[in-house]
Amino acid sequence: MNTKTELNLYIILSSTPYKMGKFIRTITKNEYNHAAISFDIELKTLYSFARHYKKAPFYGGFVTESCLRYNAEKHFSNIKVYAIPLTKKDEECLSDYLNYFKSHPDKYLYNMFSAILVPFRKKIVINNAFTCVEFVTSILSLIDERINILDYYSIADLENLYQDKLIYEGIFETTKDVSNWSNDTFLESNGLTTNAFYTARSFYRLASNYIQKKPK
Repeated sequence: MNTKTELNLYIILSSTPYKMGKFIRTITKNEYNHAAISFDIELKTLYSFARHYKKAPFYGGFVTESCLRYNAEKHFSNIKVYAIPLTKKDEECLSDYLNYFKSHPDKYLYNMFSAILVPFRKKIVINNAFTCVEFVTSILSLIDERINILDYYSIADLENLYQDKLIYEGIFETTKDVSNWSNDTFLESNGLTTNAFYTARSFYRLASNYIQKKPK
């Protein structure tokens, strides 16, 4: 990748090296299954909606991802990186939006209901819940008038919309100075019972948020 220093939002599409990622790619028939954003050209820190723990695939939410998450099990992720130029005003707007997620991570859930509907190109809007693509498009909607957050978008749609912004396609190799997972909890082990509890609670909260949103 180049090392331009102007303000950019980086969109990262990836083929994550885990069984769940492989399953999603089989269903969607797309090379990539995950979307994230970064403000760092070296992609040391990324933001997305994904599972919190490797062994709890259905329990997720807003995550600050270490780039090590993409290079696990002796496999490297293939990625596409898109650079979206930002004005200073754009950057301030996105930073304010993102900071709210970072300050209230427990408020947000992974939108498993929408994820289930991906093969049908459908989504379910639920309060404080996103899939990885829904999160990325919510970010993009703040700076790109073509994006309507109520519409459904797939990873293929993002590829088509931003094909002229592609700056890198290939293997995601971590930089040598990244040696720990920082605040990323992905590899933490909580035990089967704890993970089952987190998953059940997440589904309950999703259902509750959806019911509350529906008009009475």
